[in-house]
Amino acid sequence: MKNPISEKILNHLEFLGYQIAEKVDDEKYDLLVVTNENKSNLIVRIYKDNVVYVLARYKFEAIKNIPDIYKSINEVNFDSAITKWCYSKNQEDANVVTIEAFFNGYEKVAFGSFIDMVESEISKYIEKLKQEGLE
Repeated sequence: MKNPISEKILNHLEFLGYQIAEKVDDEKYDLLVVTNENKSNLIVRIYKDNVVYVLARYKFEAIKNIPDIYKSINEVNFDSAITKWCYSKNQEDANVVTIEAFFNGYEKVAFGSFIDMVESEISKYIEKLKQEGLE
């Protein structure tokens, strides 16, 4: 991995119980795809300027009412502290909710808290969206 903090982040994610599914070195960023049986699967990009971008995606079979989902996602974005949420359709026409968050640099305690907060917000708000029409 090209960025010096990438290895620290990789080790920290493994310590938190994530399995490394894929590692990619790119000219612009290092990429980690991590999975966890009890948490969200994440895509983590570590850019050269030490910005860490975390992405999670959830696919849903159906949506009961698309205008209500847009309204609910707007409410989630208003309420959430560190994540931003988006609804879209992918190439296979599946309903996808994308969650993203940013972190700057790496400091062990702060990064661990950041990942915990991301997971906490995902757990909280994905349940809210399921109650409001995602299946």
